[in-house]
Amino acid sequence: MTTILKCNILILLAIAAALVVAQEQPQKRAIDDDGSRIQLADPIIERDRQTRQSKRPKTTPQPLGFFGSIGTIGRLIYEQYNDTKSAYSQVSELFNGQFSDSGPTTKPPPITDNSTTTTEAPPRLSRAEFLEVLRRNVIGLRRLYNLEMREALADSRKNIVEYKREFNRKLYEQFQDD
Repeated sequence: MTTILKCNILILLAIAAALVVAQEQPQKRAIDDDGSRIQLADPIIERDRQTRQSKRPKTTPQPLGFFGSIGTIGRLIYEQYNDTKSAYSQVSELFNGQFSDSGPTTKPPPITDNSTTTTEAPPRLSRAEFLEVLRRNVIGLRRLYNLEMREALADSRKNIVEYKREFNRKLYEQFQDD
């Protein structure tokens, strides 16, 4: 029971961390030339969308029957592969962009805009620091797992002794009736 609760808490913390990272990166907003549409996607996503749409083949009449369905399945698999590949590249670019590979965490200089306001960029972790935090978390999870396993084994041993005692008692009662 406690393990499930702890796992749920870890999942919620991971989701919260992902939301914080997503909110730290402002979305780019642009208006098309005709001013009718507002684009809410990041440049990476928009670039990827444009390349996927340019690579799509023109629609042609589908051959009927068995071979038409095989062609449809093949196109679906191909599109799924391309979508997966582009999603992986977007996630890896986003993930790699979060690290400063230059030693320990330092506060970056404030970013100045052309206006009078200045904003500070969020502090960035180096890969070594991230791996150190990850290592400590894995060690903590391993300790927690070992503790839960020891408790479960101790409870199992107690249960086995109790079941043996109950079995012997019932067996003894069976032979006493004769």
